[in-house]
Amino acid sequence: LLNGDCLVDCTTGTLDEKVALMVDSKVKAISATPSWWRQLLMTQNSKALYLSRITLGGEIADQLLLNTLSSQFPSAKIFHIYASTEAGVGFAVSDKKAGFPLTWIKQGVNKTQLKIKNDLLWIKPFSDNLKLNTTTKTIEADNLGYINTQDVVSIEGERVYFKGRINGAINVGGHKVFPETVENVLLTSPLVAQARVYGKENKILGSIVVADIVLKAPSESLKHKDIQLALLLHCKRHLGRNDMPTKINVVDELALSDTGKLVRR
Repeated sequence: LLNGDCLVDCTTGTLDEKVALMVDSKVKAISATPSWWRQLLMTQNSKALYLSRITLGGEIADQLLLNTLSSQFPSAKIFHIYASTEAGVGFAVSDKKAGFPLTWIKQGVNKTQLKIKNDLLWIKPFSDNLKLNTTTKTIEADNLGYINTQDVVSIEGERVYFKGRINGAINVGGHKVFPETVENVLLTSPLVAQARVYGKENKILGSIVVADIVLKAPSESLKHKDIQLALLLHCKRHLGRNDMPTKINVVDELALSDTGKLVRR
């Protein structure tokens, strides 16, 4: 907008209508959540877009989605942005890989310092806003100025990956299941276009894991029970027993919030 470019309002209409508007307006840059991008890729007209800049934020960007966007829009620069509500700062990853480099934990990124403590990501902002940011009781900070983001991460090789929010975990018999982790596994199935994982109350375990999925394409040859079985077997190959969904529902669509995030309630 500051460069004099046109800002296209895509807040109304169906997704197909929004894509048609973006194609007609020759939109080159889009910023949206990973959930919104997955819905965009399901539209027939999405391949008519010619994008030079793709930005993802608000949710975890998985590798499969980044690969798909890179393949469909090979000329576009792709950024996935991490922003901490608690710390008021964030960073952008531009190497088309999920997570972020482990070296950032040691060296920081853009003058922002990072550390991992008890599997949680802590951020120390470059600007001295700590006293303002920690006035609410919900924000935890240490004596070095690092703020607890409440985001659980894991280290694999030279990469740090996001697992989900600590307060969003599903308690299954004392074991914490992160919905985003299960969703990412489901999304690697060639059958699944979108996935939503949530907890359902259970008298014995406290909660059980349930998943709603949207198919990439309607299948006349496979019945729902066959699809469910195929997906359960797929999950079994990639998840531990306690992380397995006990039920998988095939639905027509998944609701997104006004900000484009998956509605988890």
